[in-house]
Amino acid sequence: MFNVVTSVENEPHAILIRAVEPLEGKEIMERRRNMPAEKAAISSGPGSTAKALGITISLNAKDLDGEEIWIEDQNIRYTPQDIAEVPRVGIAYAQEHALLPWRFFVKGNKYVSKPNKF
Repeated sequence: MFNVVTSVENEPHAILIRAVEPLEGKEIMERRRNMPAEKAAISSGPGSTAKALGITISLNAKDLDGEEIWIEDQNIRYTPQDIAEVPRVGIAYAQEHALLPWRFFVKGNKYVSKPNKF
């Protein structure tokens, strides 16, 4: 899986990246996943996303501003109306927190993992 920790050590603030839309490096992703980039399964779901991006356990606890792995602003912007805010997937154990709208995705994007409901 690909989690981004967003706070200081020992504070459990993180974001799980569940899916990505291939925009760059499609050929590399296709080799890693043995399927065409047009197929949503190439990077839909936490495990598939990590495989498509080449993320392995060797990158665990790496800073995301380094040279091995990083997050980059490609200046892609969406309006608030384009973004769905729904409850997260698979966290029924979290009781009342399971209903909080802390899952975000671009509406209608075929690479969204799990049903694209809102």
